Amino acid sequence: MADYFPHGTLLSKSHKHGDELVTRFVDFSSKYGLGYMLSNGAYGVLFNDCTKIVTHENLFHFVYFERVRESESQPQTTEQKKTYNMFDYPAAINKKVVLLQHFKSYLDGNSKFKPMTFPFTKVD
Repeated sequence: MADYFPHGTLLSKSHKHGDELVTRFVDFSSKYGLGYMLSNGAYGVLFNDCTKIVTHENLFHFVYFERVRESESQPQTTEQKKTYNMFDYPAAINKKVVLLQHFKSYLDGNSKFKPMTFPFTKVD
């Protein structure tokens, strides 16, 4: 296999922290988007509406990315990045958090949906 990848490509470099690789993926882009698992154990989804969600390695925290127009008269958008946890996020992204859990469950090899659980509960 090394013959197919010239010296200096990804396969010949040592893996460094921050250089995570996609180890598994599932393509449901006809309906939702593309889900993936990274080499550090994190999961993510690239949604069809150009938003993204990626868990932290601990699976409790996640980052949500969305494209936002700075003003109605400007055609350019910028990417906003916001960090949340599985107990505290806006209701507007609830469907995407649930879909993230579905993608994770599927990528983990579960034939039926298995929601994420944590060894602690939310304290108000």
